[in-house]
Amino acid sequence: ASRPFGVLDKSRHPISGWLNADTNTNFGQARIVAHPLWFMQPDCVQMRVVSADPHFHHSRQQFQGELTTLLGDVLGDPVLHESAARGIFGGEVPSWFEWQSSERTPRQTPR
Repeated sequence: ASRPFGVLDKSRHPISGWLNADTNTNFGQARIVAHPLWFMQPDCVQMRVVSADPHFHHSRQQFQGELTTLLGDVLGDPVLHESAARGIFGGEVPSWFEWQSSERTPRQTPR
């Protein structure tokens, strides 16, 4: 966790303790990183985002819609999916890995 503008806030470490506690969480920043493999699976990662800047916060839906449109060709193309997966997995896609559509489907887990 950090204070505004990214200054580390050691008093909120570990972040899980701060986020799970009955405390004020409406200040500073929290960034939790997901492994790209799981980030690509729609039923594995969900984002809850808020901005202290009211203008940006209220424009976020439009921003995300425009970003999704820009990425739509990549995200919807199996050849580009395969290329992205090869990059994430270091050149070879594991046999157990299958892309999921944006619909909720059972996730694949490593064997």
